[in-house]
Amino acid sequence: MVLAALLVTRRDNVDARFLAAVIGHYVAHPEHRAAIGSQTEYERLRAALPGRG
Repeated sequence: MVLAALLVTRRDNVDARFLAAVIGHYVAHPEHRAAIGSQTEYERLRAALPGRG
C-alpha cells in the first residue's frame, strides 16, 4: 500500500506567493468572493496580483 501512495501524481502545484496574495485580496475585497472558482476571476487575479499563479 505504501508503494501505491508514492505513485500518485500531485496536481496541487500552486505558487505559495500567489496563494498568499489571493487570500489577502479576498480578505481586503470580500465583494470579489462570489467570483471564486470562475475562469474569469482566475485570469483577473493572475493579471492583478504578484506571483501570478
